[in-house]
Amino acid sequence: MKAARFVFFVILGFHLLACEKDMAAEPMCATIVSYSEKIQPLIDMNCSTSGCHDQTGQQGGVNLTSYEGVRDNADKILSVIQLDQGNSGLMPLGGPKLADSSIRHFNCWSNHGKLNN
Repeated sequence: MKAARFVFFVILGFHLLACEKDMAAEPMCATIVSYSEKIQPLIDMNCSTSGCHDQTGQQGGVNLTSYEGVRDNADKILSVIQLDQGNSGLMPLGGPKLADSSIRHFNCWSNHGKLNN
């Protein structure tokens, strides 16, 4: 009986420590975000569309049709996609706020060095 109780508490302790570790110590950006798989499609669908941040429109002088353009403007992009829905500077202009997962991907990509991967 004592052995079974001991095993139960050991397993419970490991489980609680694992949960605490996952919630407290795990970084928000545990994996490297791929520019070509996550960031470029996000930008292509929401930012570098015709008349916005493309080669002809370049709203605000920002062209996001290349990796370099996105990399060089990453801080600006992050600041405007994180705004609240009611803010007039919210991007994409006239559209709904991007999904939190998309914003998180962009943030992680930026935090990991804005890799061209």
